Amino acid sequence: MPTENTFASEAIALGGYNNACDRACKKVLALKEIASRILKGVAYEYRDCTIDEVIRYISDIEISDTPVDVDVLPPVVHTDNSEDMTASEGARFFDIRFTAKAPGRNGQTIELIINIEAQKNYDPGYSLLKRGIYYCSRLISSQYGQVFSGSDYDRLRKVYSVWICTDPDEAHRNTITEYSLSPRQHYGDIRYKSDEDKAQERQNYDMISLVMICLDNFRNGVTSENSLIKLLSVLLSPKIELGAKKLILQSDYDIKMTREVNEEVQGMCNISQGFIEMGIEEGIEKGIEKGIEKGIEEGAERKMIDIISTMSADGRTDKEISEILHIPEEQVTKLKEKVNK
Repeated sequence: MPTENTFASEAIALGGYNNACDRACKKVLALKEIASRILKGVAYEYRDCTIDEVIRYISDIEISDTPVDVDVLPPVVHTDNSEDMTASEGARFFDIRFTAKAPGRNGQTIELIINIEAQKNYDPGYSLLKRGIYYCSRLISSQYGQVFSGSDYDRLRKVYSVWICTDPDEAHRNTITEYSLSPRQHYGDIRYKSDEDKAQERQNYDMISLVMICLDNFRNGVTSENSLIKLLSVLLSPKIELGAKKLILQSDYDIKMTREVNEEVQGMCNISQGFIEMGIEEGIEKGIEKGIEKGIEEGAERKMIDIISTMSADGRTDKEISEILHIPEEQVTKLKEKVNK
């Protein structure tokens, strides 16, 4: 049975707010309109492609759970509830994982496996680079028995693991860095018969790319001159209102605001705006130890009531509002009752 606590206090106490934000973030990043621009910005295979071409190369999107440590290769895009797992369960899940075709040599196409991860901190208490390398390794090794068997290694697919750090340290802020395999000649020179032979050898060893995208600093506004960093910084910023985001996405990036795109962006904005801006910040700004908890609770509830009132006025049912905000339907009903009080 639900308690009398507001959803805001329950979410903060139990980690529900972070889980809701993570789910909303993954859904937005898994949109083809967004995933295609990430690939265009970091994968050299798509350097000569238009965004529409990249979108057509990406497999159909499905929502699923994909454990890092299970040898299962899904054929399409996935988002999952990995952060809902308790620490004791210890399982690791890919945030987003999908396959995509890409232009290859001699007019042929190749298959890529793409993993996109959303991470708040660049230094979460361990090396994020080593975790990324581990993910790349699992993306490679899990292909055995799924993509190839025996010694048919020529069927192995290249993998990309792209990590988006939303609040990196100052040293890494506003950067995109790729870590990949490249030869280091210790002795002698390889005498290729042709440029084609050299290109073929590169295709054989260029199988792993770990990309770290460290976004601009939300606190001081988005100032990056890099198109991809600016896009993701605006999209994931809790400080930018829904209307402004939609305007920037449409005018600066020609992103079609389909119903799916609009709903996922709005859902993420509702959560981040409702809790971060009015809840946590209002409470902390009071600066009084005993008043912080009350300030967080009251601020978050006021903003949540405003959000529910707006969505209700737009014709959404309690069930639809519940699904978008990831809160119980009965909680929506209780908060609506306070609108006219």
